Amino acid sequence: WLMVKLVTLIVPGEDPIVDKRLAFIDYKVIRSPAVAIGLATQELARMTEIAMQMTKDGRELLLKGHNDELETRISGNESTMDYLENEVVRYLSSIFSSSAVTQEYSARIAGLLHVTNDLERIGDYCCNICENSKEMKAQGLQFSTKALEELDGAFRLIGQMVQDSTAALTTENPKLVNNIMEMEERIDLLEDDLRASHLERLSQGLCDPRATVIFLEILHTMERIADHCKNIADVVKSGSGYSVHTGLTGFN
Repeated sequence: WLMVKLVTLIVPGEDPIVDKRLAFIDYKVIRSPAVAIGLATQELARMTEIAMQMTKDGRELLLKGHNDELETRISGNESTMDYLENEVVRYLSSIFSSSAVTQEYSARIAGLLHVTNDLERIGDYCCNICENSKEMKAQGLQFSTKALEELDGAFRLIGQMVQDSTAALTTENPKLVNNIMEMEERIDLLEDDLRASHLERLSQGLCDPRATVIFLEILHTMERIADHCKNIADVVKSGSGYSVHTGLTGFN
């Protein structure tokens, strides 16, 4: 994996929708696998930056209330993620078919294909959170103060996982990989704890029963985002030893 410099299209002080365009992919170097794979990795770094912004926006929607501006931004960035996924998959497939790639490069291409899918799925899950927020607004629902505090803590952990996934992908830092693995385990335990905590509040009449389904859906969504971050960490950890059969549960 090549060290790459992150390039973000987000202007300091602003949070615009990221342009739906390719910034690094170049078909002129398609027969030079090392260079082409490095460019694909840079494009994936852009996708992780978008995923971080979408996660941040999803958290704000839930904690501060739904608004049309954030909904538009999430929708626009999700469309960009879909576009980038298609283009990166096409490019990686072209690398594989246009040159005699070694077993090492084949493994790296397989890993990057998996990462591409994981990042797109994170974007999809952020859209699910946006829909949850929109539904709450339409029904006039609100979470209790305690529920919001719990969701805030979980979202901060998820945000750190996405951020570390970006850095791990571009630096191959084993410490970051281990951090992601540990946080994923924490999220699994946290999902169970927050589910039990919500049901306890519900039994005490402290939460609106109509919000239960949405609360549990959000917990599941965050757990799935954590799983996809772990998939990315698995790819980084495996490196040139990545197997196409590794972590196939990410494709859902």
